[in-house]
Amino acid sequence: MVLGMTLGRLREEMSSAEMAAWLAFNRIDPIGEMRGDMRTAQLLQMQASMHRKPGSEPPKLQDFMLFYKKEPEKPKTARQLADKFMSLFSRK
Repeated sequence: MVLGMTLGRLREEMSSAEMAAWLAFNRIDPIGEMRGDMRTAQLLQMQASMHRKPGSEPPKLQDFMLFYKKEPEKPKTARQLADKFMSLFSRK
């Protein structure tokens, strides 16, 4: 596949079997931005692990992934949202 190929041309030239093969390959060895995010996340995880408090739990790789699909959070109450907002401006 050539960079800059249009979707119309892609549909004409690539079979569904070839597309499925590329998608499967991408799950094993990601192509593009996801791969770069994974590399950056690994570096950040290592850095955070080196500087964590002794005895604390080491950070997980997905903590540093931009596009990692996390479990949806439970809706917060108005009080929880207000507390979170105010904590952004409090001095520690």
